[in-house]
Amino acid sequence: MATRENQALADLFDCNLPPSPQQYCIAQTAITSFNQELAAISEQMSDLERRLTSLRAEKVAIEARRQQYLDVVSARRRIPTEILSAFIETACLDSPKSHVGAPPFLPFMLVSRVWFRAACGIFDLWSELDINLKSDCREEDVQHIVERASRWYSRAGSHPLKLSLSLSSPNPHNHIFFRYLHSIFRSLGSLAMKIEMDTPSDLEILKQILHNPDSSQAVLCPQMRALHIHLQCKEGLSQDLRLQDAFSNASEQFPALHDFAICSNGTTAKFSIPWDALTKLRLGPFANLAGMTYYSVLQECRHLRSLHIDIDFWFGVNSIETLEDLTQGPVTLPHLTQLSVVYGCSHDAICTNLVNNLVLPSLVSLHLETNHLEDRVNYVLSAFGRLVRRSHNSNTLKSMSLSLGIALSYCMSGLSDLCCEVPALEVLELSGQSIGGGLVDAIPPRLKKLTVELTCRELDRVRPALGLYLKRRYSSLDTSAEDAPLRVRLRVVEGERSRWATRQIEELKSRIGSGLDLVMD
Repeated sequence: MATRENQALADLFDCNLPPSPQQYCIAQTAITSFNQELAAISEQMSDLERRLTSLRAEKVAIEARRQQYLDVVSARRRIPTEILSAFIETACLDSPKSHVGAPPFLPFMLVSRVWFRAACGIFDLWSELDINLKSDCREEDVQHIVERASRWYSRAGSHPLKLSLSLSSPNPHNHIFFRYLHSIFRSLGSLAMKIEMDTPSDLEILKQILHNPDSSQAVLCPQMRALHIHLQCKEGLSQDLRLQDAFSNASEQFPALHDFAICSNGTTAKFSIPWDALTKLRLGPFANLAGMTYYSVLQECRHLRSLHIDIDFWFGVNSIETLEDLTQGPVTLPHLTQLSVVYGCSHDAICTNLVNNLVLPSLVSLHLETNHLEDRVNYVLSAFGRLVRRSHNSNTLKSMSLSLGIALSYCMSGLSDLCCEVPALEVLELSGQSIGGGLVDAIPPRLKKLTVELTCRELDRVRPALGLYLKRRYSSLDTSAEDAPLRVRLRVVEGERSRWATRQIEELKSRIGSGLDLVMD
């Protein structure tokens, strides 16, 4: 039929002439036939679409059931809970524990019920919390923070709690959180507080934290081993910050305290805590001290194992009082193994006098950091050399870290003299802006790990000095030095010569062999 229709209408397909009545009827008949065929095809397509939708739904259901069976034979089911917990804890070790947002271990909890229970059973993950009560926090915000903190800590079991708290004294709703804080004080093992104050009278907030508001008695913290306090005052305040009112009976309030830190940009008045029980202490920086000095504090800390001193005063200091106080005689800290000293560009004399009056027979690790711009750092390095001789620990000091900034290039002689005092030194870290050719004479020959971190692009000066040191070390006739492994890391700001220097270092490594582990990044 289609052939006869085509023949009847063939003359009209290629022209614009009107059809005859007979041709018109033929065309209408053909259109009706085509409509019927298209309707049938459309119905078949609809059936196929419905079938495809049904098949897709069936596929999803089958895949879900299949996944259940895959989970049954999954290797993760054979991981012991102890290993699974250790894996989650390690993966989240450096992640911040905050009440805001999802916890870092949430993805692990969503894997399965077993992983969820494993994460909930890691008490250490739920024992740390970082809370910031800003001055603009509304009452409902503070209440929400309390609820979240309560739920978080409820999974810590009997594990000692750790809290990092930032407060602003103008917030009128702090008392809401203080009530909750008093309820968990007996479970707190560590408390770090940063308090922003507008006036010295705002220090009353510290007393509110450490004392019961109903009885005005100090809140007991039987498990607290670490207490860190950072007081941030508004600039221009001249009145003393009287901490003694907050620490009225610290020995009974903190019977287990071993780690204490205090810094303030206000004038800090004398206060008392169980200094003699401390094994770790961080002092400073301070704007000023009233009624006490670094020296007077250290006289009471006979059991310290780790000490950090920051002498970078913010607003100036009564230097005469500090220096006169040091004439009373040396302070011996027989158990101290780690010493860290940070001082500003105008306090080298205070730092030198303080070091000159220390005796540290058990010192193992030393860290020195300064932003001094001149070669007066050599006087400080000489003071540390005398400290080593006075303490008779030239063979026990194993690690030194010196972050000297611009002064690094001016103190090669002082560094060399200090290194001569510690022939058993194994780890040396140097950080600064640039370094000179004296590096060869300054670095001990028997190091096991050397790190040089520079912030300038003077690679042409550094690479020859380091290469000469390595050449002398491995060409030495001392077999013990030849056999000693060495790990070297040179950190330099990315520059145009970096690729060329990398090739030179690779050639050096290929010549020396496996005794040298050298990295530049």
